[in-house]
Amino acid sequence: MSRLPAALLVALAACGSDVSVIEKEDPRCDGVQQPGEMEVDLPFDRDEDGYYDANNPGCAETYAADRLDCDDGDETVNPGAAEVGCNGIDDDCSPASADENDADADGITSCTDCDDGNPAVRPDALELPCTGIDEDCDEATPDAADLDGDGATACGDCDDSDARRAPDREEECGDGVDNDCDDIADEDCAVDWSGAWAVSPGVAYSCAFGLVTMNFNQLVVSAADPVISFAALGSAQPGTMSGLLADGVSFDVSNTLAGTCTESYRLVGSFTSASSFEGTFTATFTGGSLCFDCTAQTFTLTGTR
Repeated sequence: MSRLPAALLVALAACGSDVSVIEKEDPRCDGVQQPGEMEVDLPFDRDEDGYYDANNPGCAETYAADRLDCDDGDETVNPGAAEVGCNGIDDDCSPASADENDADADGITSCTDCDDGNPAVRPDALELPCTGIDEDCDEATPDAADLDGDGATACGDCDDSDARRAPDREEECGDGVDNDCDDIADEDCAVDWSGAWAVSPGVAYSCAFGLVTMNFNQLVVSAADPVISFAALGSAQPGTMSGLLADGVSFDVSNTLAGTCTESYRLVGSFTSASSFEGTFTATFTGGSLCFDCTAQTFTLTGTR
């Protein structure tokens, strides 16, 4: 093992008295730039957002509350930041700034309430039909059902069990259905009313010792708009009643049999669909005692074909 020269050992011994150890001072959060600090208290602003660690006793003693950082590891969190709702973070380091609000005081905060201005609207509310409001904050719960799948909900559909009927449907001529929900079937359709129609209830009346006899349960219609006629089958009276067809559906027809006892017959009504009509049939007799026992008669009729 080699040994250092004696002269070198003497030189080192002579220098030893001039060597000293300078200990680095521990950093302190005191508003003073300490040795080793690049800036005043920079070690206590780890996220370098200009605010100091509120959890450090020295910082808490040295700086006012508006300079203390409640999360010195997140530069977006400090007293100068804006509070961001519903993120679960105290962004502005102020418990007074609520992360969640309940403006309508319904017990549900704005973070989960789809309308925090209406206490009737919240996730635990009952969905009410046809209000136009999502009461239960669930778009999967429909405000109105569409049972017949015609695109019109029960709120606006005149018959949500029949896909042939909806407000936006075109009227289909001849089907006897009110397709467009305007309470009129087959409107604006050129319907031929001609043909045999069964009448219910049937008309039965006899007077003047059988000289006047009405006994029919069927009418034959002949139509050439605007002229229309109804002829009773199997009956001596009323014969063929003729008149006009107004607005394509309303009729007013009559027949008068002149004589010592004048017989006047009239049928007034309208076609309610391509296969039905409703009307009132009247029979009046003018001639006093010459009409014997004949008296005015009124019948409410329904016709179908």
